[in-house]
Amino acid sequence: ENDIKPLDIVTLKSLENAWLKIYDKIETNKLGFVEVHDTYSILGVLAIESLKLCNQGEALKLIKDGYFDDPDKVIVNASGGLKSIGYTFGASGVYQLIFLLMELLGIEPFKEISKKDLGIIHDMAGIDRISTLFVLKRTS
Repeated sequence: ENDIKPLDIVTLKSLENAWLKIYDKIETNKLGFVEVHDTYSILGVLAIESLKLCNQGEALKLIKDGYFDDPDKVIVNASGGLKSIGYTFGASGVYQLIFLLMELLGIEPFKEISKKDLGIIHDMAGIDRISTLFVLKRTS
């Protein structure tokens, strides 16, 4: 018998594992903002799907249709993503944190884009070697 499992190349396993560790501890219905690690466009797409923000294989169409720009849904990378800042390696997580704080506090240019109180940052080291999630919540 062959014990080799097929390679899953469409799921970011480190992200999926991190998400499963916190999923039941947060109020996902209050999730308004997500900043995903998108150094390559495909990684952003796979991150959206690995976070279960949509079904596998649907992210590209939903992005094209503006689904993740809708304030009644989860807004993804309102900041423009890591490529919009020139992806500065080590500083990328700091940029994500600042953007998410601006989103949650309603600071320009993120004024009034969502009334939901929860945001998540996904930062990744290597291509799916290590994923870290930070959860921030608006308290007032």
